[in-house]
Amino acid sequence: GRFVVTKQFRFSGPQFDDDLNQFRLEGFAQTDVYMSFVIRDRVRLFSGLENLFNVRYSTAKTPIRSVGPPLGARFGIRWN
Repeated sequence: GRFVVTKQFRFSGPQFDDDLNQFRLEGFAQTDVYMSFVIRDRVRLFSGLENLFNVRYSTAKTPIRSVGPPLGARFGIRWN
């Protein structure tokens, strides 16, 4: 169709960052949204938001906490 909207939902349960199970990572959920619109034959505008609710989740804790990326946005024009 001319207009497309998609939503992606990802989640992960608690897990450990190390082989000795000392550094526990909390579970998290993240939502992404993508939209596009055909403006001419073979030309499409698009935009996307990643981590829509700006969830701050741990990606590592050995021993310093690292977090996943914050809210991200992208947009552009696609030629097919």
